[in-house]
Amino acid sequence: MRSSSVALLLLLTACRSEPPAGGGHEGGEEIATSEGLEAETPGERAAGECPARYNEDPPRCEGDDFPEQCSYPEGDCHCGVPPHCGGAARPPLPLRWMCEARRPPCPRDGTPCGDEGARCSHDACGWTGVRCVDGTWQSFQSPPPP
Repeated sequence: MRSSSVALLLLLTACRSEPPAGGGHEGGEEIATSEGLEAETPGERAAGECPARYNEDPPRCEGDDFPEQCSYPEGDCHCGVPPHCGGAARPPLPLRWMCEARRPPCPRDGTPCGDEGARCSHDACGWTGVRCVDGTWQSFQSPPPP
């Protein structure tokens, strides 16, 4: 056990030693070091602050310290519960970080279409939107399942 402690101590000492003069690398190349830079550890942002990137490093959706909504070029994110699209009522669920990518708008009702049966809906459950019927985009609204 003592020899492994000594080996660990030597390894830690070697990692903490200063690099030699001249950039720390043979051949004159400089190696970038983290000296003077503050590392951002995931989950260590200010309370209520949005993550730096879309759908990465999600905040905890607990208490009152989470962001209400965060917008990015790719889409929007927020703490919420997944949509309930019918069926038996479910028990209350905890909030979780959810992101929805930006999508192009659906075609306008009455405009021509060529892919019979195609649908476009931005409704989370797909109950409303437009579908291609007889060469024209037509609005639809489906009733939710029981």
